[in-house]
Amino acid sequence: ESKEGGGVSAGAASPLPKQPSAPKEEEPMDERVLQVTIHGTEELKANINLVHPVIKLSIIDTEDEGKLMKKPRQGRNVVQQNENATTIEGNTSPRRDSTPNKDGNPSPMKSTGYDRILPVLTQPFDLSAQLRDGKQLKCEWEELIGLDERLAYFMNPRYVLFFELLDFVHSSEEMETVKVNTRSTFWKHIAWGFVRPNKGAEGYVRTGQRLRLQLYKYRKFWFWQQKPSSDPNACLAYQQWKAGQWKAYKSTLFVTIDGILRPENKLVENRSKMPWEKEEGLEDLAGQLKARQGREEARRRQWRTDDKVDKQRLGKKWIGSTGKWCRIPNVPMHKVESDHRGCFVLAFSAYGNFLACATGGRTMYRVKIYNVATGSLENTLPGHQEIVYDMQWGMETEESELNDDAGNAGGNAGAGGAEAGPGPLLLTASADTTAKVWSLASSAVMATCHHPSYCYSARFLPGPDGVRGDTPQEKAASACLYVLTGCYDTFLRLWDVRAETVGESGAAQIVKLIGGHSSHVNSVVTDHALTKAYSADGMGQIRVWSLQRHALECVKEINEPEIKGDAVNCLRLDKSGKRLVVLARDHCIRMLDVASDRCPIVQRFSGLRCSQHQIRCDLSPDGRWLMSGSEDGQVLVWNVDTGELDASTPKERMPRCTGMSTDVAWNPAERIVAVCSFSRRHPILLHKYERDLLASEEMEEDEVRDVLAGKFQGLAEAFDKMDTSGDGKLSLAEFREGMTKLELGLTDNQTLRIFKTAAQGAEEIDKNDFIKRFGPPGMLAEIKAKKDLEQRRADRKKK
Repeated sequence: ESKEGGGVSAGAASPLPKQPSAPKEEEPMDERVLQVTIHGTEELKANINLVHPVIKLSIIDTEDEGKLMKKPRQGRNVVQQNENATTIEGNTSPRRDSTPNKDGNPSPMKSTGYDRILPVLTQPFDLSAQLRDGKQLKCEWEELIGLDERLAYFMNPRYVLFFELLDFVHSSEEMETVKVNTRSTFWKHIAWGFVRPNKGAEGYVRTGQRLRLQLYKYRKFWFWQQKPSSDPNACLAYQQWKAGQWKAYKSTLFVTIDGILRPENKLVENRSKMPWEKEEGLEDLAGQLKARQGREEARRRQWRTDDKVDKQRLGKKWIGSTGKWCRIPNVPMHKVESDHRGCFVLAFSAYGNFLACATGGRTMYRVKIYNVATGSLENTLPGHQEIVYDMQWGMETEESELNDDAGNAGGNAGAGGAEAGPGPLLLTASADTTAKVWSLASSAVMATCHHPSYCYSARFLPGPDGVRGDTPQEKAASACLYVLTGCYDTFLRLWDVRAETVGESGAAQIVKLIGGHSSHVNSVVTDHALTKAYSADGMGQIRVWSLQRHALECVKEINEPEIKGDAVNCLRLDKSGKRLVVLARDHCIRMLDVASDRCPIVQRFSGLRCSQHQIRCDLSPDGRWLMSGSEDGQVLVWNVDTGELDASTPKERMPRCTGMSTDVAWNPAERIVAVCSFSRRHPILLHKYERDLLASEEMEEDEVRDVLAGKFQGLAEAFDKMDTSGDGKLSLAEFREGMTKLELGLTDNQTLRIFKTAAQGAEEIDKNDFIKRFGPPGMLAEIKAKKDLEQRRADRKKK
């Protein structure tokens, strides 16, 4: 093995040719593009910061002040397909707001693309199993990184490939010691290595062979030495390399540098990882738009609720129009399918007709839309490549959900066409670093907001002038022109998702970058009037922002001592905008009076389990009840006024998950709740409220006989199993449980009325008397004769 710069190569270097040598039978080097394979490392030194390391590859021009290597052909996608749609031109300060120019007008902000080759990160390698079992800490990525540029262009002595072994901050305790000034502070720098493809007089690195690179420690500089640049975009490995006096880290990195024929462009279903992979259909954009116009009307007709019975079941019982108080749902309504990993987040539409479910498949995280009245699947959106953390429906009118002209009535100029609106809109935020605005009429993405890291929360916002319009349709359209998102990098971002600014690329334009949080932003919520926004982070800090003319200035900072240092899972505001519900990871939910200057805690809700996972809660539409999931699978309901758990509904009648219940959602118009669990194939549960009919009229005996006709043979056998005490009596709980297990198709309503008729005022029913009164003639005698026969046979076997 020979020394190669600061690394070690598995093969000897070749003499210096004018062009990189290649076998005659292979294609010329100029026709090949660069491919770097990150294999893995030798045993790493145990470190508290080493849990899920990644390798960052940066190609640096050593003769250009250590900046990233320039692209030889501008406008070319070298690393990924979307890199030419993510840089903002104009104001380049960290706070990317529209700074006025000399004329007093805001400076234009448009997508231009990068002129340098971007760094590339591998996937994190999970070392938790090795740490738990005490095994050697070895990483094995075996990850290919393709760069769509000729290999010969990289064979210049001025270019050096730097490999940095990093790990990101992974606990709230470490966040307290991190000074959040730049993005680089979120990375723990473990070690670095490098390779120079062209070593001058020593020749070129052998391509296609496995290289073993020595890793080095990150050194600290004394005050009299030249310190590294404070630029967050600077490559720290280059600064260490330039300073010299490297100190070896007791491990090496295995990589392969090779030239391959450029693959043909191909379409992929999942997120593209190579510059020649595209997430597109077979048609070009113009063809897609033309075809979409012809399909929009049919899509809208599929989306709306065609069954008039469904409209009668939901459309006439709105709480908002009738003034009904909310009741705790106590009867199962539907059990709908989720996906392989279950469902993580739920959201009811504005008028409660539809339920959006962020499900987790094997490779994709799709969003399923269900009809609440029928439980049928109405639509499935392609979704995201990683877990969906948050969802919100756009402001809509009742006609946009139910009427025949749903698309035209709900037309939204904010993220769709002007001639034919996109119908209901849905906003999703995901760990794949994007937030997307969906048109449910066409199942298309209207705008995509690209982030540098995980996107945890997203909310629709109106324009700078607020909600405007003369008709309900115009007001609904003006409320979804912008999007506010919260990201892992501690910043909030304001995005312009209007159709005229999104353009052909589909990438939304960033309007403002808002800092202030000291940890990742977990939750964002807006008040009903859309004048204030509340955001909470992973350290328990809550900030209040003014939305007047998109100022997004922090008007209040809430540092509640009880939740300091604990991550906040979600925020919820009541309709008055005066009470803020805060669910933190300390097994407690708190309600703050945000109308007061001190924002005191006015109520606490305990009993749930929440310390590690993203559990969410929801307020009832009338603000009287608070419902939450729990890590132990329970669904808990508290009285908001007293803070006590509700005891009016038996636990067996409440929804419960076999895994942790991650989210609950209260229908905004009907007495219905939905519960989901992010566990394997767990269904989504919908429960509704039915008043306890024990105090209502009894069912006529003839009606009982008609309901149970043809079902008594199974009932007689089931009653024996239900009679756990063996006294021949059945309580209401035993009777209800048995009838439910038999799947006779009876509603809870019918079951309660049958029990009251049979009990005749008593608390239990006699099973023999029940069969005698309501069963066919001779059924009881037949059952007794059958039992006697079985008993005699059993006695004979014993003898």
